[in-house]
Amino acid sequence: KEPGYGTFVYYSIVSFTTIGYGDIAPVSTAARMVTGFSSMLGMIINVVFISILLIFVSSSQGSQIKKEEARIEKIAEEEEKELELLKGKNAKDSRIHSLFEELRKL
Repeated sequence: KEPGYGTFVYYSIVSFTTIGYGDIAPVSTAARMVTGFSSMLGMIINVVFISILLIFVSSSQGSQIKKEEARIEKIAEEEEKELELLKGKNAKDSRIHSLFEELRKL
């Protein structure tokens, strides 16, 4: 019995996606050559697809990383300003304390 169109489509998809179940095999030399070409083409297309997918994922992660870095930098700047204010306050407190000490001595 000759295989039908559905069998050809099924075999092409299995070969093209490089799954290769092994339930159908080419018999003639021409069919083997077409199968080999189809499998190689499938591998190339899969590699291109995966490369594009990886580029998309890495670029979206890169923009998220940049946003996070900007957020962290903003927090660091705010913390630095607060630290400077605290240093100034501590200097004033220290100066006031030394003035009180001098007044006590008098």
